[in-house]
Amino acid sequence: MSTTDTTRVNAEVIPEAPVDRVNRAAWELARAMDDWVAAIGDQPDDWKAIVWPASFSEFCVCIEHVAATRELALPSPKLKAAIEAHRTAAQALNDACEPADEVAMKAKGKCVTKVAIANWNRADRAERKTLVDLLRFKCPNDASRRLKASYLRRHLARNQAPNNALDHLLDSEMI
Repeated sequence: MSTTDTTRVNAEVIPEAPVDRVNRAAWELARAMDDWVAAIGDQPDDWKAIVWPASFSEFCVCIEHVAATRELALPSPKLKAAIEAHRTAAQALNDACEPADEVAMKAKGKCVTKVAIANWNRADRAERKTLVDLLRFKCPNDASRRLKASYLRRHLARNQAPNNALDHLLDSEMI
């Protein structure tokens, strides 16, 4: 038996437990990666190893550059811009509502003007367009899908807008 598979105790050979072998091999890999990363001139946190059981796949060891996967773990900047565009348009619509609301203006002793109605219509179209753009946005990764779903759920809750089709999309994670 090789010394990697056994331990000698009082002249008795005791086989290494599978979990001990896995831990030892993992630590050996970690130390070998330290040497390799230093040799190529990168930082230790630039790389990681992923290891699956050999029976899982022909390619059971993956050495991965972390920066490449880190980008996939973050929401898309384009999605963030689409959310911000909708947030801005929704605020503009909210700001345009009161001057176009006959009840609110009457309570203030004022009348609704054609300009106020035109502003409200323009803000309403802009908010709808940015919402449609956001709904049509194809998320490139899970982080983007989670952010989009979270934002849309909060938007629906804030506006108390029961929208069964949108709820279905959110629940089925189609977005």
